[in-house]
Amino acid sequence: MGTTLISPEAQGELGKGGVDVRATALPTYKFDFSNDRTNNKLYSEGSTLQAGVGGDLGILKRLDINLVTASTSYIGLKYQLIGEPRKEAKKGSFSLALFYTGGKYSKEGKEDEYLIASDLYDLDSIKISMESEVYGVSIGHRFWERTLTYLSIARIYQDMDGEVTTTDDSLVNEEFSYRNSGESFGLGIVRYPTNTKLALKFEVSSVKTHWSYTGARTNTTIAFGLGVSW
Repeated sequence: MGTTLISPEAQGELGKGGVDVRATALPTYKFDFSNDRTNNKLYSEGSTLQAGVGGDLGILKRLDINLVTASTSYIGLKYQLIGEPRKEAKKGSFSLALFYTGGKYSKEGKEDEYLIASDLYDLDSIKISMESEVYGVSIGHRFWERTLTYLSIARIYQDMDGEVTTTDDSLVNEEFSYRNSGESFGLGIVRYPTNTKLALKFEVSSVKTHWSYTGARTNTTIAFGLGVSW
């Protein structure tokens, strides 16, 4: 998701940045088109591990652009309001930043990696298009010289549209729409090992969703990252 592994410290300089390989455990949902309806609730079923690549690049001293490529790709901005940027931060440094990310996802086929069609019936085809926007704040503190701990709070908006056709033609290019307005609360840590350019990242988040026809649900998201900074 576009809420994970966003620390409050900016890179501090044009061209400074970092890149990481990450894995995120995200909740898995299933459609239910039973009774030939396209407005049934979504079913939550376990989680899916998604791998991706993320990066941050300094634009101004306190402004970064960030990019995540995975099943859904996100691009965003982060502006540090309070505290020293990453290259200047020391033990005891406090930081606060605002961030925005936006992403799009689309797929066509019989199944979808993230929102998987239900096995209660046979699908001939399904098309999915989803747009996401995230607005958040990240607050951090360096309890140790090379370790940053942070909290993030974000508001999530998602619009998903699609078409479905079943093999028995009870649904033929039938359109469906789901909307989500949710919240995310995350606790993360970034460790910069001594005498290296490595960055070790971990975050656990509680994500509350309000999908159409489904009601409120709370899931836990866990993300790991291993990267380099310059």
